[in-house]
Amino acid sequence: MTAKTRRHLTLKFIAKTLQTRASKSPSPPLIRFRHNLNRAYRTSATMLFFSFFKTLVDHEVTIELKNDLSIRGTLKSVDQFLNIKLDEIQVVDEVKYPHLSAVKNVFIRGSVVRYVHLPANAVDTALLEDATRREAAAQANKAK
Repeated sequence: MTAKTRRHLTLKFIAKTLQTRASKSPSPPLIRFRHNLNRAYRTSATMLFFSFFKTLVDHEVTIELKNDLSIRGTLKSVDQFLNIKLDEIQVVDEVKYPHLSAVKNVFIRGSVVRYVHLPANAVDTALLEDATRREAAAQANKAK
């Protein structure tokens, strides 16, 4: 059996398998499309938060990490991965984490952040809701 024949038989097998799966459940390309759609939505949501956090530079925020450590400090920068740099930090529970009392600046990886507590006077909720609605409408138009 030659390589060309094997490839032809393999392609026939794949086509037959996809036809069988199509009658039972969504085909793999459809699932992949849904996955890509979700990724696009996650990316746009991340960009919405990124733009929002950029407006909070030089404000005091409290970052709660997934390991239950809470750090309060001045937001100095944020990047597209939602990594955060804080200056003049204070650990909220210094008794539990005494080794962090000497640290003044931190870089926090975005994937370890659980919550970001924001100052109420720095957040324009009407503007944020409007931006969220526009982003959702843009995603709905892209999906059509």
